[in-house]
Amino acid sequence: MPGLRRSYYEVSSAQKRMYVLQEMDPQGTAYNMPAVLVVEGELDRERLEWAFGQLVARHESLRTRFVVQGGIPVQEVLDEISFAPVYREGTEAEAEEWAREFVRLFNLGEAPLLRVEVMVLGAERHLLAIDMHHIISDG
Repeated sequence: MPGLRRSYYEVSSAQKRMYVLQEMDPQGTAYNMPAVLVVEGELDRERLEWAFGQLVARHESLRTRFVVQGGIPVQEVLDEISFAPVYREGTEAEAEEWAREFVRLFNLGEAPLLRVEVMVLGAERHLLAIDMHHIISDG
């Protein structure tokens, strides 16, 4: 049974630790959780976007941002957010650099703490990159 809906929720001790460490190293990506998957065959963009939209709509952690209230970090779960994968064309030779650049800083005050990009290598070959901040997921 769901609890009462509130504007803000306490963070766990692990989340508080990650929040403080991220604030101490604002350019750090140590708590990013990236993955790159190879997608063979035709990619149905509409279905991919629908699937990620459903994930974000269903899971509060994917609509959560972290703000400071009274000097204490708290979680704010947004009712709705806009989310869509980013697409770019590329080559196999560019893929490694793209994957490195994909992993970048998250602003903990802006939801979602999830990003998805697709590198289109050809009509039948794609790379799907997903990155999520550890503060909203235990892996």
